[in-house]
Amino acid sequence: IHQVGKTGVITPTAILEPVKVGDVTISSAILHNTKRIITRAYFPGTIVEVFRAGGVIPALKNTLNTEKAISYEEPAVCPICRTDLIRDGEQLFCRNIRCKGIVTARLIFAISKDCLNIKHLGPTFIEDLVDDSPSKFVTVYELINNVHWADPTFTLGKKVLPQINKIKACLSSTVYEEWLGVRVKLLLGLCIPGLTKSNIANIFNNTKYTDGYTPVQLWNNLPIILSDVAEGMSVGISKDVAKKIVANAEQRVDEIAELVTL
Repeated sequence: IHQVGKTGVITPTAILEPVKVGDVTISSAILHNTKRIITRAYFPGTIVEVFRAGGVIPALKNTLNTEKAISYEEPAVCPICRTDLIRDGEQLFCRNIRCKGIVTARLIFAISKDCLNIKHLGPTFIEDLVDDSPSKFVTVYELINNVHWADPTFTLGKKVLPQINKIKACLSSTVYEEWLGVRVKLLLGLCIPGLTKSNIANIFNNTKYTDGYTPVQLWNNLPIILSDVAEGMSVGISKDVAKKIVANAEQRVDEIAELVTL
């Protein structure tokens, strides 16, 4: 099967006949990209050796028997939204920013401990949230401002609302580290390819801007600053990466504009 990730990358997953490796039963393994399936002959029906990379992650190695293998063709369209896929290096991408699979994966990442760390929410809640949206499109901004959090009849709201309020308090904090920290996480939650936590921090901490703008002005001028980054402004980001960030960010200007209003 093929899964759609938070940046639109298409990741193939091998569905296996359950096999015991050590004390764990493995029934699937991520194959990382479609080219790996072809170059290593991991075709449907192939018998392969299964192991746990690093003693933990299910993985494949060594094609043992291809007698019952079925031919494999790389997907041409997104398995979720049916948009034509685009190749970038070894990876295939869905570039439909409103793809339900991408939107869901982004929000699942946004609530994770690697981003905003909103506890008591999980993938099922996010999937239902996106499904219940008339447009099937929910942004990080809408997640933060969801009316459910203050609804006394919504059980999860009692657990989530204090965390949401803490995020909002950091947004108005006069302590720059708190202010910056939450904005880095909000931008990280957009899952714009190339816009990593360190890259975002480098942009905000660049003296060209910290000397010329107040933190609030810096945040409000984010679209302009991203354009400067693309022109090779020195923020510890290579020009090629910077251009890729901006090219992807330009497709998400409405979502960035929403975040700026927080």
